Amino acid sequence: MNNDKKNNSLRYEKIKYHMTAFPINMHVDKIGQNYQPLPTHFHGEIELHLILGGEGNAILNGVTHMIKQGDLVFIAPFTLHRIENTGAYLHSCCFLIDPHFFSDFLFGDMNKILFSITNSPVLIKKMHFVMDEMTNKKELYQLVVKGELTSVFAQLLRNNSNISFDYSKNDKNFIAVKKALDYIHNNYTEKISVDQLCKVVNLSNSYFSQCFLKATGKTVTDYIIHLRCQHAFLLLRNNKTYVKDACFLSGFNNLSYFTKKFKEQYGFLPSETSKKSYELNHH
Repeated sequence: MNNDKKNNSLRYEKIKYHMTAFPINMHVDKIGQNYQPLPTHFHGEIELHLILGGEGNAILNGVTHMIKQGDLVFIAPFTLHRIENTGAYLHSCCFLIDPHFFSDFLFGDMNKILFSITNSPVLIKKMHFVMDEMTNKKELYQLVVKGELTSVFAQLLRNNSNISFDYSKNDKNFIAVKKALDYIHNNYTEKISVDQLCKVVNLSNSYFSQCFLKATGKTVTDYIIHLRCQHAFLLLRNNKTYVKDACFLSGFNNLSYFTKKFKEQYGFLPSETSKKSYELNHH
Protein backbone atom coordinates (compact mmCIF):
# COMPACT_ATOMS: atom_id res chain seq x y z
CA MET A 1 0.00 0.00 0.00
CA ASN A 2 1.45 3.39 -0.90
CA ASN A 3 1.79 6.24 1.57
CA ASP A 4 -0.59 8.58 -0.31
CA LYS A 5 -3.48 6.18 0.21
CA LYS A 6 -2.65 5.63 3.86
CA ASN A 7 -2.46 9.36 4.56
CA ASN A 8 -5.99 9.78 3.20
CA SER A 9 -7.34 7.45 5.89
CA LEU A 10 -10.35 8.79 7.77
CA ARG A 11 -9.13 7.43 11.11
CA TYR A 12 -8.99 9.98 13.88
CA GLU A 13 -5.80 8.27 15.12
CA LYS A 14 -3.99 10.18 12.37
CA ILE A 15 -4.86 13.57 13.89
CA LYS A 16 -2.13 16.18 13.63
CA TYR A 17 -2.59 18.89 16.22
CA HIS A 18 -1.89 22.47 15.25
CA MET A 19 0.39 22.84 18.27
CA THR A 20 1.98 19.84 19.98
CA ALA A 21 1.95 21.68 23.30
CA PHE A 22 -1.81 22.20 22.94
CA PRO A 23 -3.21 18.91 21.59
CA ILE A 24 -6.88 19.90 21.26
CA ASN A 25 -8.79 20.12 17.98
CA MET A 26 -12.22 21.74 17.63
CA HIS A 27 -14.56 21.79 14.65
CA VAL A 28 -18.19 22.83 14.26
CA ASP A 29 -20.24 20.72 11.85
CA LYS A 30 -23.74 20.05 10.67
CA ILE A 31 -23.66 16.27 10.44
CA GLY A 32 -25.91 15.15 7.60
CA GLN A 33 -25.41 18.43 5.78
CA ASN A 34 -21.70 19.34 5.81
CA TYR A 35 -20.84 15.64 5.59
CA GLN A 36 -22.31 12.19 6.11
CA PRO A 37 -21.85 10.68 9.59
CA LEU A 38 -18.61 8.78 10.07
CA PRO A 39 -19.16 5.04 10.45
CA THR A 40 -18.39 3.39 13.78
CA HIS A 41 -14.75 3.99 14.73
CA PHE A 42 -12.45 4.47 17.70
CA HIS A 43 -9.36 6.50 18.54
CA GLY A 44 -7.04 7.35 21.40
CA GLU A 45 -8.46 10.82 22.03
CA ILE A 46 -11.24 11.97 24.33
CA GLU A 47 -14.16 13.17 22.21
CA LEU A 48 -16.63 15.79 23.42
CA HIS A 49 -19.72 16.85 21.47
CA LEU A 50 -21.56 20.02 22.45
CA ILE A 51 -24.91 19.65 20.67
CA LEU A 52 -25.87 23.07 19.29
CA GLY A 53 -29.00 22.07 17.40
CA GLY A 54 -31.02 19.24 15.94
CA GLU A 55 -31.42 15.69 17.21
CA GLY A 56 -29.45 12.51 16.73
CA ASN A 57 -28.01 9.36 18.19
CA ALA A 58 -24.76 8.53 19.90
CA ILE A 59 -24.05 4.83 19.29
CA LEU A 60 -21.49 3.66 21.84
CA ASN A 61 -20.23 0.06 21.83
CA GLY A 62 -23.34 -0.93 19.91
CA VAL A 63 -25.84 0.78 22.26
CA THR A 64 -27.92 3.71 20.93
CA HIS A 65 -28.53 6.84 23.04
CA MET A 66 -30.66 9.76 21.87
CA ILE A 67 -29.02 13.20 21.95
CA LYS A 68 -30.44 16.65 21.35
CA GLN A 69 -29.71 20.37 21.54
CA GLY A 70 -28.22 21.29 24.91
CA ASP A 71 -26.55 17.93 25.54
CA LEU A 72 -22.86 17.37 26.19
CA VAL A 73 -21.56 13.97 25.10
CA PHE A 74 -18.31 12.62 26.59
CA ILE A 75 -16.72 9.64 24.81
CA ALA A 76 -13.69 7.97 26.36
CA PRO A 77 -10.60 6.93 24.39
CA PHE A 78 -10.87 3.64 22.45
CA THR A 79 -14.67 3.44 22.75
CA LEU A 80 -16.42 2.19 19.61
CA HIS A 81 -18.73 5.01 18.60
CA ARG A 82 -20.49 7.02 15.95
CA ILE A 83 -22.59 10.20 16.07
CA GLU A 84 -25.43 10.51 13.57
CA ASN A 85 -28.31 12.84 12.78
CA THR A 86 -31.92 11.64 12.95
CA GLY A 87 -33.42 14.80 11.43
CA ALA A 88 -32.16 17.03 8.63
CA TYR A 89 -28.85 17.50 10.43
CA LEU A 90 -27.19 17.52 13.83
CA HIS A 91 -25.32 20.73 14.66
CA SER A 92 -22.37 19.82 16.85
CA CYS A 93 -19.18 21.38 18.16
CA CYS A 94 -16.71 18.49 18.42
CA PHE A 95 -13.57 18.56 20.57
CA LEU A 96 -10.84 15.92 20.16
CA ILE A 97 -8.44 15.98 23.09
CA ASP A 98 -5.25 14.08 23.87
CA PRO A 99 -5.93 12.71 27.39
CA HIS A 100 -2.23 12.95 28.28
CA PHE A 101 -2.64 16.73 28.15
CA PHE A 102 -4.19 16.38 31.60
CA SER A 103 -2.70 15.03 34.80
CA ASP A 104 -1.96 11.32 35.21
CA PHE A 105 -4.47 11.23 38.06
CA LEU A 106 -7.31 12.58 35.93
CA PHE A 107 -6.32 10.43 32.96
CA GLY A 108 -6.42 7.31 35.13
CA ASP A 109 -9.92 8.10 36.36
CA MET A 110 -11.19 8.93 32.86
CA ASN A 111 -10.05 5.52 31.68
CA LYS A 112 -12.80 4.02 33.87
CA ILE A 113 -15.53 5.79 31.91
CA LEU A 114 -17.18 4.68 28.70
CA PHE A 115 -19.30 7.76 28.15
CA SER A 116 -21.44 10.41 29.79
CA ILE A 117 -24.37 12.38 28.37
CA THR A 118 -25.44 15.38 30.40
CA ASN A 119 -27.40 18.62 29.97
CA SER A 120 -26.07 20.27 33.13
CA PRO A 121 -26.45 24.07 32.64
CA VAL A 122 -23.15 24.63 34.46
CA LEU A 123 -21.19 22.30 32.21
CA ILE A 124 -22.92 23.49 29.05
CA LYS A 125 -22.02 27.10 29.96
CA LYS A 126 -18.41 26.08 30.51
CA MET A 127 -18.24 24.34 27.13
CA HIS A 128 -19.68 27.38 25.33
CA PHE A 129 -16.96 29.42 27.02
CA VAL A 130 -14.32 26.92 25.84
CA MET A 131 -15.76 27.11 22.32
CA ASP A 132 -15.48 30.92 22.40
CA GLU A 133 -11.88 30.78 23.66
CA MET A 134 -10.87 28.26 20.99
CA THR A 135 -12.51 30.39 18.29
CA ASN A 136 -11.16 33.80 19.27
CA LYS A 137 -7.73 32.68 20.60
CA LYS A 138 -7.30 35.50 23.06
CA GLU A 139 -4.06 35.85 24.99
CA LEU A 140 -3.36 32.76 27.16
CA TYR A 141 -6.44 31.00 25.78
CA GLN A 142 -4.63 27.63 25.94
CA LEU A 143 -4.25 27.89 29.70
CA VAL A 144 -7.87 29.01 30.11
CA VAL A 145 -9.16 26.13 27.95
CA LYS A 146 -7.10 23.55 29.83
CA GLY A 147 -8.44 24.85 33.16
CA GLU A 148 -12.06 24.83 32.02
CA LEU A 149 -11.86 21.35 30.51
CA THR A 150 -10.19 19.99 33.64
CA SER A 151 -13.10 21.41 35.63
CA VAL A 152 -15.63 19.84 33.22
CA PHE A 153 -14.00 16.40 33.47
CA ALA A 154 -13.81 16.62 37.26
CA GLN A 155 -17.53 17.42 37.46
CA LEU A 156 -18.38 14.51 35.15
CA LEU A 157 -16.37 12.16 37.36
CA ARG A 158 -18.08 13.46 40.51
CA ASN A 159 -21.56 13.02 39.10
CA ASN A 160 -21.65 9.22 39.25
CA SER A 161 -25.34 9.07 38.33
CA ASN A 162 -24.49 10.31 34.81
CA ILE A 163 -21.60 7.92 34.26
CA SER A 164 -21.81 4.54 32.60
CA PHE A 165 -18.86 2.29 33.26
CA ASP A 166 -17.24 0.41 30.41
CA TYR A 167 -18.57 -3.09 30.87
CA SER A 168 -17.27 -4.16 27.46
CA LYS A 169 -13.76 -2.66 27.25
CA ASN A 170 -12.18 -6.09 27.64
CA ASP A 171 -14.89 -8.08 25.87
CA LYS A 172 -13.18 -10.33 23.31
CA ASN A 173 -15.81 -9.58 20.65
CA PHE A 174 -15.26 -5.83 20.87
CA ILE A 175 -11.50 -6.34 20.86
CA ALA A 176 -11.88 -8.41 17.67
CA VAL A 177 -14.05 -5.74 16.01
CA LYS A 178 -11.55 -3.02 16.94
CA LYS A 179 -8.73 -5.08 15.45
CA ALA A 180 -10.76 -5.53 12.26
CA LEU A 181 -11.56 -1.81 12.08
CA ASP A 182 -7.90 -0.99 12.50
CA TYR A 183 -7.09 -3.26 9.55
CA ILE A 184 -9.94 -1.87 7.41
CA HIS A 185 -9.00 1.78 8.01
CA ASN A 186 -5.41 1.07 6.98
CA ASN A 187 -6.36 -0.92 3.87
CA TYR A 188 -9.82 0.11 2.64
CA THR A 189 -8.48 1.40 -0.69
CA GLU A 190 -7.15 -2.11 -1.36
CA LYS A 191 -9.09 -5.34 -1.88
CA ILE A 192 -10.41 -6.63 1.46
CA SER A 193 -12.50 -9.76 2.02
CA VAL A 194 -14.37 -11.01 5.06
CA ASP A 195 -12.18 -14.10 4.97
CA GLN A 196 -9.09 -11.89 5.30
CA LEU A 197 -10.55 -10.14 8.32
CA CYS A 198 -11.53 -13.45 9.93
CA LYS A 199 -7.91 -14.53 9.71
CA VAL A 200 -6.79 -11.24 11.25
CA VAL A 201 -9.13 -11.61 14.26
CA ASN A 202 -9.10 -15.43 14.40
CA LEU A 203 -12.89 -15.88 14.36
CA SER A 204 -15.23 -17.84 12.10
CA ASN A 205 -16.89 -16.03 9.22
CA SER A 206 -20.45 -16.18 10.54
CA TYR A 207 -19.56 -15.32 14.14
CA PHE A 208 -17.30 -12.41 13.17
CA SER A 209 -19.93 -11.02 10.79
CA GLN A 210 -22.51 -11.06 13.61
CA CYS A 211 -20.11 -9.31 16.01
CA PHE A 212 -19.21 -6.67 13.42
CA LEU A 213 -22.83 -5.91 12.57
CA LYS A 214 -23.78 -5.62 16.25
CA ALA A 215 -20.89 -3.26 17.03
CA THR A 216 -21.01 -1.03 13.96
CA GLY A 217 -24.56 -1.29 12.64
CA LYS A 218 -23.20 -2.23 9.20
CA THR A 219 -22.07 -5.35 7.40
CA VAL A 220 -18.36 -5.52 6.60
CA THR A 221 -19.07 -4.85 2.92
CA ASP A 222 -21.31 -1.84 3.62
CA TYR A 223 -18.77 -0.43 6.07
CA ILE A 224 -15.95 -0.59 3.52
CA ILE A 225 -18.17 0.93 0.82
CA HIS A 226 -19.07 3.77 3.20
CA LEU A 227 -15.38 4.54 3.80
CA ARG A 228 -14.56 4.37 0.10
CA CYS A 229 -17.40 6.75 -0.79
CA GLN A 230 -16.24 9.21 1.88
CA HIS A 231 -12.72 9.01 0.49
CA ALA A 232 -14.05 9.73 -3.00
CA PHE A 233 -16.13 12.64 -1.68
CA LEU A 234 -13.02 14.24 -0.15
CA LEU A 235 -11.16 13.84 -3.45
CA LEU A 236 -14.01 15.28 -5.52
CA ARG A 237 -15.28 18.15 -3.39
CA ASN A 238 -12.63 20.65 -4.55
CA ASN A 239 -13.12 19.75 -8.22
CA LYS A 240 -9.44 18.77 -8.59
CA THR A 241 -9.90 15.04 -9.26
CA TYR A 242 -11.66 13.33 -12.15
CA VAL A 243 -14.53 11.01 -11.21
CA LYS A 244 -12.81 8.03 -12.80
CA ASP A 245 -9.62 8.70 -10.82
CA ALA A 246 -11.56 9.16 -7.55
CA CYS A 247 -13.30 5.85 -8.20
CA PHE A 248 -10.10 3.81 -8.45
CA LEU A 249 -8.14 5.76 -5.84
CA SER A 250 -10.90 5.00 -3.34
CA GLY A 251 -10.75 1.25 -3.84
CA PHE A 252 -13.57 0.69 -6.35
CA ASN A 253 -12.79 -1.26 -9.50
CA ASN A 254 -15.98 -0.52 -11.44
CA LEU A 255 -17.10 3.00 -12.35
CA SER A 256 -20.82 2.26 -12.69
CA TYR A 257 -20.89 0.40 -9.35
CA PHE A 258 -19.03 3.31 -7.70
CA THR A 259 -21.51 5.81 -9.14
CA LYS A 260 -24.45 3.76 -7.87
CA LYS A 261 -23.07 3.39 -4.32
CA PHE A 262 -21.95 7.01 -4.13
CA LYS A 263 -25.41 8.25 -5.09
CA GLU A 264 -27.02 5.90 -2.54
CA GLN A 265 -24.86 7.40 0.19
CA TYR A 266 -24.91 11.09 -0.75
CA GLY A 267 -28.05 11.49 -2.83
CA PHE A 268 -26.23 12.97 -5.84
CA LEU A 269 -23.80 11.82 -8.52
CA PRO A 270 -20.03 11.92 -8.02
CA SER A 271 -19.79 14.49 -10.82
CA GLU A 272 -22.04 16.84 -8.79
CA THR A 273 -19.90 16.70 -5.62
CA SER A 274 -18.07 20.00 -5.99
CA LYS A 275 -21.28 21.94 -6.67
CA LYS A 276 -23.26 20.22 -3.88
CA SER A 277 -20.42 20.63 -1.38
CA TYR A 278 -20.29 24.37 -2.11
CA GLU A 279 -24.07 24.72 -1.76
CA LEU A 280 -24.16 22.89 1.58
CA ASN A 281 -21.29 24.88 3.06
CA HIS A 282 -22.84 28.18 2.03
CA HIS A 283 -26.41 27.31 3.07
